[in-house]
Amino acid sequence: KYYYISAPICLEPDNIKFSLWTLTDFKYKKAIDLFAKKKETLGLTKTSDKPDLPNFTKVPGYKVKDIKTFNEYNRDELRNLLMELSSELWSQPEILTSYLVFSVNEQVIFYINSEGSEAYYNKRTASITCNASTILKDGNPWGNSFSIYLVDNEKVDLKLIRNEFNKFLKDFKEYYHNARELESQYIGPALYLGTEGPAYFSSYLTYIICSDRKNYEKNTLPLFDKLNLRILLPGTDVVDNPTLTKFKDLSFSDMKIDKEGVKPRIVKVVDNGKFINFLTTKVPIENFPESNGHCSSFSESSYASPTNLIITNSNAKSKAQLLSEMKKICDENDLDHGIIFEDGFTYYYDFKTNKKILLKNLSESRKDSIRALRDIKAFGNEQHVYRYSGNNFVIISPSILVTDVELKKSRQQNILLPILPQPN
Repeated sequence: KYYYISAPICLEPDNIKFSLWTLTDFKYKKAIDLFAKKKETLGLTKTSDKPDLPNFTKVPGYKVKDIKTFNEYNRDELRNLLMELSSELWSQPEILTSYLVFSVNEQVIFYINSEGSEAYYNKRTASITCNASTILKDGNPWGNSFSIYLVDNEKVDLKLIRNEFNKFLKDFKEYYHNARELESQYIGPALYLGTEGPAYFSSYLTYIICSDRKNYEKNTLPLFDKLNLRILLPGTDVVDNPTLTKFKDLSFSDMKIDKEGVKPRIVKVVDNGKFINFLTTKVPIENFPESNGHCSSFSESSYASPTNLIITNSNAKSKAQLLSEMKKICDENDLDHGIIFEDGFTYYYDFKTNKKILLKNLSESRKDSIRALRDIKAFGNEQHVYRYSGNNFVIISPSILVTDVELKKSRQQNILLPILPQPN
């Protein structure tokens, strides 16, 4: 088993060496004991018909050093802006509770392992988050938020913050006053516009492209038997790029070294719609004996995860073309409207008036991942960025048209509105 161990930090090298030696010796003895017990158990039982594979593969040591000097933020400027925005939030009658937060996280990472890998680097991430919640007129609680992220020495754009805040308030009021209930269960096509496109892939693609020894041995690794078979539209490529740090005007984190001390590699996962590669760790599965540097955590085994995932399609369509494609599917199913997901909201799209109608209190039925990918009918012609994995990495993809989505009303909660107004 892998386990983290902790040791006190002090200025005496001999004390540090002694602490590390004591902890390492203890963990080593525990590991030897556990290994002997498991070996005995495996010798008595046959738990899998899979070929015997090594517990892990050795990888040459990798060394990286990248220490940056970070500029100071203008605290007075930020404080004044946040106080101004917070006062505006407080004055909105539609909002019951709200907060604005500016947070900074600076890390210095020193990594070393027994195979000669060493890493010494630092990184800084900052975020401005605005959150507001309310109780709608029908008694249902509802809230919304937005965040702006800064990486390393990326500058604070006060104008951008103000613009995002104004849009947030406008959308909040629109939802509070004008959002309608779903008239009946909806089964039909939907457009995932803007960041909703990559968010769809976050739900249905990210976790199934990662190797996992336990699921492999249980025959529950969804894409293992789909190797070199089509899982997405022809012309679709999916690439995981741990080295990417910028796209258009957005910055984000790269991965210097993975949790097993392996150099992260750029991996093409899907080529022309066909699945060709897993993201792997040092724990091999059949046909994938080596790590490509995507270990994100380990406990009893190593676990891989995507980093910066980029999805493209060579047959891109404009928004007008996507709407036209959705209308064809709706006509075939005797539907006079379709569904649009955009900026965290859901809309009816009325083809007669070409207008969007904002919907509320919805739940979307989850699908099998393979089916969800095959339901993608077309891709848009603009790339959008969606942050995921604790906002450490991003998914970049176009908008998408999906042929089959099921929506229904969510259960009513009917919370009573406050008797007294909020205090001044």
